[in-house]
Parts: sequence; C-alpha cells; structure tokens
Amino acid sequence: MDINIEAAFLITEEDFVSMQIARMKIITEKENRVILKIIGIIAAFCGIIAFLYIRGNLYQLISWLLLIAVGLYCLFYYDLINPVITKKQATDRYRFNRREIGSKIFRLDSVNFSFEDEDHKINMPVENIYRLTETSDTLFIFYDMDEFGFIPKRVLDDKQISDMRKFFEEKGKYRNEA
Repeated sequence: MDINIEAAFLITEEDFVSMQIARMKIITEKENRVILKIIGIIAAFCGIIAFLYIRGNLYQLISWLLLIAVGLYCLFYYDLINPVITKKQATDRYRFNRREIGSKIFRLDSVNFSFEDEDHKINMPVENIYRLTETSDTLFIFYDMDEFGFIPKRVLDDKQISDMRKFFEEKGKYRNEA
C-alpha cells in the first residue's frame, strides 16, 4: 500500500492533556487495572460486611470504614482518580513548558517516517516502527516500547487516519485503544 502523509502542527494545551491521559491508559496494563478493581471490590465488600455484622469498639469501626475507603479508592483509581491527577499535572506541565513544546512536523510515506520539532528529529524506516496506537483523539507512533511521537487527530483528515490505520494493520503494527 502506498501512503504519503505530512502534517505540521502546534501542540495545544488540550492536545497535550489528552495525550498524557491517553498515554497513562496505554502504559497501564489491563491486567493491573482489573486486579486493582478486584482488590477494591473485595476490600469494600469485606469492610461493609464487617461494619454491618461485627460489633466492636470505636477503633474497629474506624478500621472497617478505612477498609471500605481503601476498597473504593482501589476500585475507582484508574477510571476516576488517576485521570484527574494526570490532567492537573499535564496542565501544569504544559503551562510551565509552553515555549519548549512548540511545533511539530510529521511525515510518513511507504518507506520512511520522520517526526521533528525545534530540538529533535527522528528519521527512520517504516519497518523499524514498533507500532501505531490509536486512541479517541490521538495517534501514537511508538519508535520502540517506550519512545513515541504523537499526532492529534484534529490535524489529519479522516482519509489520512484511515490510510494510516490500514497501512499499519497490514504490517501487523496497529493497536486500537479508543
């Protein structure tokens, strides 16, 4: 499949915050999220049962309430708590480093890939790209397991996004996290 996509864009605060939240979800293994939710359910359930049926002194009641609170914290950590914390941190980081984030230029053709900004330039054969990961509003191009560039979907039209998706699917290097 022949592909030729180029985009030049500025990273907005909304792009940066969205990327950080999506990145947090991508790097967190689904198994870890499920395990933490199971632990939360068990802790909250045990705390509720103990609170309702085991009578004791004030310290025991406080312990059961703390067990319920820890269970609820574990249950809602990845879905509610962590995204709020990540959004706050990303907003602060963007506002502090706004001048350093700057503009980006992205190029992809059938053979080569490049991603550049004022300070860095990555140019590599497409075959060396680890994978393309798509979220609801961001495309991540991983150079290896840890290093990536991101493209807000707003800078590409639907055909370009679809072409990238098909291109990387054919190579077995596409993952959808939307």
